Amino acid sequence: MAVVLIGVADRAFPLNTSEDGFIEEAELFVIIGMVLAWAIAAVKAARSHDEFRAGIMAVSLAFTAVSFAGVGRETTWGAIYGLDPATVNVLMMTSAIIVILLLAGAFTLIVTHLKVSKAFLRRFITSRPMGWILCGLILFAIGAAFEENFLKVEPHQLFEEVFEFLAYLCIIFSAVSLVSTLGAKNSSS
Repeated sequence: MAVVLIGVADRAFPLNTSEDGFIEEAELFVIIGMVLAWAIAAVKAARSHDEFRAGIMAVSLAFTAVSFAGVGRETTWGAIYGLDPATVNVLMMTSAIIVILLLAGAFTLIVTHLKVSKAFLRRFITSRPMGWILCGLILFAIGAAFEENFLKVEPHQLFEEVFEFLAYLCIIFSAVSLVSTLGAKNSSS
């Protein structure tokens, strides 16, 4: 259904679907929103009294890292804006360090709170935020199929970008859902 609607919309209102087109630029803002949403989730978890706050912080830090890396990947670490290769390399290395630090923080939280982390993982797998994450992963997979043009449908680049955009939105909804769960627990405590 979505493929048909996107195809019809593209025929009626052709969009620039190149790597620097409108949808790609909108994706960048959504990914920046993802970084902020997951960072806010990490801070809210740190301030909460939830018994699983270490697990929530670990998930939030990991998704902040992945989202941050996504910003770099989508912008090719500034190369698409005409930055010289030396600056791009510095940005790539700085981004890598930040991502490694965030993932190390998430891993440390999991290891230091292993008993609680197991219980959290059981709860998280069946939660609404995990549902949004799975939805996002499915949309990413569909977008990847269009990117490689496995389905031989045109305009495959447009379909890829739209499905990536929707996947990013699902990941933001996951962070928002996680934060709202924390807020509900904190107000009932």
